[in-house]
Order: sequence, then structure tokens, then C-alpha cells
Amino acid sequence: MRYRFETFEVLEQQRQLLISGLPAAVGARAFDVLLVLVQAHGRVVSKAELLDRVWPGQAVEENNIQVQISGLRKLLGPQAIATIPGRGYQLTQRPLDASEAPPAMPAPTPATRGNLPAQLPTLYGREADSARLRAQLLRQRIVSVVAAGGVGKTQLARAVAADLGTEFPDGVWSIELASLSRAELLVPELARTLGLQFLGAQDSALPLLLDLLRPQHALLLLDNCEHLLPAVAALVATLHAEAPQVHVLLTSQEPLKIASEQLLRLDTLALPDSPGLTAAQASGAVQLLTHRIQALQPAFALNADTAAHLAAICRRLDGIALALELAAARVPVLGLEGLLAQLDERFELLSGGARQTLARHQALRAMMDFSHGLLSADEQAVFRRLGVFAGSFSAEAAQALAADAGLDRWAVLAHLGALVDKSLLIAEAGEPPRLRLLETGRAYALECLAAAGETAALLQRHARVIGQQIARAADEYWRLSDAQLLQRYGPELPNLRAALDWALANDAALAIEMAGHACPLWREVLSLQPEGARYCEAALALLDEHTPALAAGRLWYAQGWMLIWSQQQRGRAAAQRAAELLRQTEDHATLGMSLLLLIPGTTAPDAQQAAVLDEMRRLYDPQAPARVRAQYLSASARYAMGARRYAEASRLYAEARAVLASGGAAQWEAVLAWTMAGIALSTGDLDLAESTLRETADKLEAQPTRGIFLAFCRGSLATALLLRGDLPAAREALVRAAPLIARYQLGSRYAATAALLAQLENRLSDAAQLIGYGRAAASAAGVDAEEPVEVTARQRVQAALAARFDPAELESLQQLGATLGAEAAYRRALAEPLSPARC
Repeated sequence: MRYRFETFEVLEQQRQLLISGLPAAVGARAFDVLLVLVQAHGRVVSKAELLDRVWPGQAVEENNIQVQISGLRKLLGPQAIATIPGRGYQLTQRPLDASEAPPAMPAPTPATRGNLPAQLPTLYGREADSARLRAQLLRQRIVSVVAAGGVGKTQLARAVAADLGTEFPDGVWSIELASLSRAELLVPELARTLGLQFLGAQDSALPLLLDLLRPQHALLLLDNCEHLLPAVAALVATLHAEAPQVHVLLTSQEPLKIASEQLLRLDTLALPDSPGLTAAQASGAVQLLTHRIQALQPAFALNADTAAHLAAICRRLDGIALALELAAARVPVLGLEGLLAQLDERFELLSGGARQTLARHQALRAMMDFSHGLLSADEQAVFRRLGVFAGSFSAEAAQALAADAGLDRWAVLAHLGALVDKSLLIAEAGEPPRLRLLETGRAYALECLAAAGETAALLQRHARVIGQQIARAADEYWRLSDAQLLQRYGPELPNLRAALDWALANDAALAIEMAGHACPLWREVLSLQPEGARYCEAALALLDEHTPALAAGRLWYAQGWMLIWSQQQRGRAAAQRAAELLRQTEDHATLGMSLLLLIPGTTAPDAQQAAVLDEMRRLYDPQAPARVRAQYLSASARYAMGARRYAEASRLYAEARAVLASGGAAQWEAVLAWTMAGIALSTGDLDLAESTLRETADKLEAQPTRGIFLAFCRGSLATALLLRGDLPAAREALVRAAPLIARYQLGSRYAATAALLAQLENRLSDAAQLIGYGRAAASAAGVDAEEPVEVTARQRVQAALAARFDPAELESLQQLGATLGAEAAYRRALAEPLSPARC
């Protein structure tokens, strides 16, 4: 049966709706509703009748009728179907008899100059992105803004499109594609948005659409394209070829990958780059979160009291605009601290967004569900397995971790590329590039991993993959420079921690090997000696009679180097045990590093030290890498220094520094420079000491890793300046050194310097307490010999104290000082709080 009306026709058998003679896209339920209304011949049809005929035998809510009626009105016009209050719905158009023809439709014409809202939301933290996108759109005809869901693509695109309105005389048109479930609806939706009075299938409607757009100078914004990419790509390529003045701006989680496309990869909102209010105020993420909270709580303010919590929330949520907007809605109930405490449950916590937003943007989980649903099964498998990485990771590690019997490593590599394209995986610039999941994506991936029953197996695989990488780092340590090691392995620190934590609880052999191999990273590359000592201590508890000598020896060697600066006796004892084990192996390089610790340079050489030096001489290989060759030279210099043959020691240290410099071992070279400055201090050459320490500190300041060796240079510089009588400069040097001294547990090493500063500033009570603190701290750390210059400083202070206090009073003050911790002691030395920001 064929039903003909003024503006449309219904073909019952073909189940087709024609508008202006062209097939219109209409859903099955909507067609059934229209057919009932058509067959009623102008009669009012009740809701009950519609439910019975369209949904026979089903329990359906009445609002389903309203949804279908609304869709039909969009197709046929708002007046085509009337609502009769209390009765139902009625078709208003007059049916035509066989002799009548539908009136001709007017030629397609564009509507007015665009459809963007007059008022758009304020953008926060997107100034540079806006300028870049504006420039791209003026130069290029097809530009895609690509990012993960919820980052803020739509708001940026709309803001820039609105700003460019005057550049496009025929208008700026925004076409929302998220609601389109099928590709064939794309061209009709574009046509309807442009005001064309037809709505046909793509094959028939496209030529008319092109006829309209060919002469136009317009900007089309196709928003949320990711689920219709093939159809969108085909349409945009056709527009590019056929409509030479039309520009197209797209937002998507994935590029179109057509030749004419230009990309703008949109990052999440900028996070504070340092602590404090000023950095928070400059952060786009904090700005957005603050303004969204203020919309709910006008009295809320970004200030010194709220900045830290706001910055922490933004970091936990990766600067994702959607997540921050959802989080803001929870602040009136939870407060900032309460919100932070519950962010581990972010998918349950962050839901219920604004009603006018897309359904998938009203909850964080819905957004992730949508993005995840666009992946193939293999892509989903790779994505969830990547969740076990902590922080960033290499493509090589991802291949090793995600591959299995059904998914080889080359297929994994292809899927990694697809995940980057789909904005679920971030590729960080660098050589080689690093990959990472946003924290929200990682949380979702881990949920998927648990649902797939793969968590236990993948955590084990992750630990083994990272263990292999750290073993390679230990091997490459001897040949690579500090900068190369930092670039390759520095980013693996979060993964190293996660893998070690797992191994300590589940795989003793792996934990022992990994902790031993990590020594160069903790000691020089990352300067994390206290952390390394804790991991080594835990791994040492797992040693047993079955542990191979090589693994056990390397672990004891690592522990020796972690402790030698803060707990000398324990450090040397660990090195002694390492040497005993490593003599049973072929690892002469690690044996040499262990033996080096057995010659301290602060005590007169004895027969044992002489034997160690002779063993190192026999191990010396002039063809070995620089770090290995420097061992014997450093040991010889230490031996000479202990014998107070300072000229010989300085010459040998200079040779060792030259060797280390040739291998790019900047941190180790800095230690030797500091040691040479110590010799200058001991011999009274304060000018040389000061210049060497300043030069070395400046070099270390320029290094990416500022750690324990910078603490030595700054602390000793304070000593040199005090001995010169330059109190203001000495105070400044100690202010900058103190946080590092406390962090690296070096309190006893510079306690006499701290006491000398207090004494010279006439704070004798503080000086007495600091002498007591130094004595107690040295005993606790197992310090068996003070640096000569510290002895000089302590003796000066003790002489001044003896002239001021009677013995009982002095002893009481020193006992009081013995109860202080490192931070409290150095706060007392400086009479001000320690400031980590000045490190």
C-alpha cells in the first residue's frame, strides 16, 4: 500500500518513507508509529493503541512513544503530527488522491550564517591550542582535533570555529555525530543541519549536497567522528575534491588518515609544574576545576590553603577536562580532602554530569566504555595488559608483555599504533619514544584485566620484563654515559618499583637479581640511595643457601654502595661480603666496585687495604671501559689520601676524573672533584677548594639528576666559606645543602659545619646541641672516621663552647642535641625551616 501526503509518501510493503521523492532514513519503530497514524486517516490515535500496535505484548514506558514522535517531527516538520492533550496523536497533513501530485519542493538553499550557540563555555588553559588550531584552519582545509574522550576537543573546536565566523561568509556549521548509529545517516544529518529541505539516503542525497556546497565558502565542524570514521573519511575526501572553498574541522579520538588531513593532537589540560600557589594559578587544569567548583560554591577560592589539594586532584585525574568537571560536582558534599581520598574509586565517584552533555560524557565509566567499545578484540587485549605498567614504557617492553600464543609481538606493535591513533595510548616524544596510559585509562584497563582473569599472570610477566630491562641496564652501565643511561632507563623507575614490590612478595630469585642489577640506577643515574637501601635490605632477607654466588654478590655490592655514604661500617661490611662472593664468579667489574669501598681514604692504610689495592691492580685492564679503568685509579688515590700523601692523591684523582669524563660518568667524576676539594680544604688551600666546589656544584645543577653528590658539594662549600669567614655566603650554601643532607641521611657528615655556623653567629646553645647531635648521629651511622676538615670545624666549636659553658651545662646541651633528628638539627643550625624548593 502507498500513502501519499502533501510533503511525504509512505510505502508500506517496502517499509520506506519518501520525502521530496527521496528515501529518508527512519528507524523501524518510528516507521511503525507513522504507519499507524497514516492508517488512521486523520483520526486521533491514543497512546494505548500505539503501544498495542507498535509494541505488541511488551511492557514499554509511554516515553518511548514521545521519542519516536519527536524523531518523526524532525523528519516531517514540527506541525506534521499534533498532540491532542489527554487523547493521543493525530496526523495533520491531508492525504492526496491518485490524481494529485505532491507539490514541488523549493531548490535547496542554505540557512542563515551558521548554527553555533551564541554563548559558548569559557576555555581554560587552551590559549596556545586555540592559536595553533586557528592558524591551521586558515591554512588548511581539513583539520582534525584528535584526543582521548573527555579531554575537551569539542569545546576547543567550537570556540575556534566561532572565532573564525567572519572568515567564512557562508557560515560555520556544527554537526554532532555522536547520536548517529549508522553510517548512512551521515549525509542526511549534514543536509538537515545545512537547512536543505530533503532528507535522503547518502547515495541519492550526496550529489544535491555537493551542488549546494560547491560555490560556498563555509566551515563545517563534524563533532565526535570516531565511531563513523570510514564514512566520515569518504565524505570529507569528497568534499575536499568537489567543494574547493569548504573547510572541515573534525573532532575524533582517531585520525581520518586521508592525504589532505592535518592533525592537532590535543593534550590534557596543563598541570602545575611546581608546588605552590603561583604554579597552580597558571595551570589550565586547576583553573577549570576552580571555576567549576565556584559555579556550585561561589565563595570557594584558589588560594594558598586550597592550591595543593586542587593540584593533587588535577594530577590524579590527568588534567582530563571531563573528569575535572565531574569531580567539581562532588566537592560541595565531600570537600577537597574527601574527594582526594575517594579518587581510587573514580569510576563510581565521577558520574552524573550535566544533562545537556552527551550521555557518554555524563560519567567517566561511560566515556571509557564507549572508547573501549571501538576497539577490536585484540586491541582490547593489548590495552588491558598495558594497565600493569606503572608510568611510561617502551614499545619493546609492551611487545614482550602483551604478546601471547595467539598474538605475536609484531601484531602487538601494530595494535600499539592503533591505540595511539585512537587516543587511548599516548606516545611521548623522545628517542626512543615512550608510551603511557593516562591514569584514568590505566584504572579502566586494570578493571578489564581483572574481568578477563589475567591480573596475576600479567603482574608476573611485567616483573620479568622489567627485570630483563634492569639486567640490561646493569650490563650497559659500564659502557654508557650517565646521560644515555638516564634517557634509556630513568623513565623505568615506576616500573622498577612496581616489579620489585611484586617480586619481593612472590619471586625471591627475581627480587634478588633485580635489586642487585638496579644498583647503578640508584647510585648514579637517579641518586636514590635511601630507597635503594630499603629494597636491598628487603631482598637480602630472601637470600638462602640456594642463591647463586653471582646474584648474592651483586646484591651485597648494591647494598654496600647504598649505605657507604650514610652508614659507613655497614656499607663496608656489605662490600666485604660482596667481594667474597664475587671472587667466585667472572664478574670482575662488579668485584672491583666492591673492593673500592674497602679503601676508605680517611684512615691510614693497613695490610688489608694494601692487599685490596694489590688485588685491584691485578684486575686492572687498560682496554676495559672507562668506569672499570677508573676503579683502580680511584682506589690508588684513596690509598694515598689515607696515607696523607695529598699531592699523589690529587694527581691520581685527576687521572681518574679524566678517564671518567671520557666515558661520560659525570656523577662519579663529581664525587672525585669533591674529594679533591676536600684535600684542598685539609691542606688549607681555601681558594682552590671553593672554586672546585662551586664549579662542580654548577655542573651538577645542570644535570637532570640533582642528588647526593650535589649535597656533598654544597655542604663542603659551606665549610670552606665558614673557614674563610664569609658567613652570609656560608649560610646560603648550607641553606641550599640542608634539605639534601636530610634527604640522604648525611646529617652527621656536616654536623660540625652546622655547629660552626651557629657558633660564628653567636648562637652557642644551638652550636652545643649540634655538636651533641653530630656525635650521636655519627655513632648511629657507624662513622669510623671524620673528614679532616670536619675535625677542624668541630675542634673550633668545642674550644668556643668550653670557654662559654661549664662542663655540666655543656654536656646537658649536647645530650639534648643528641635527641634531634636530621631535619630538626639543621633547622636549628639555620634558625629557619628547611625549604626543599631551594634544592
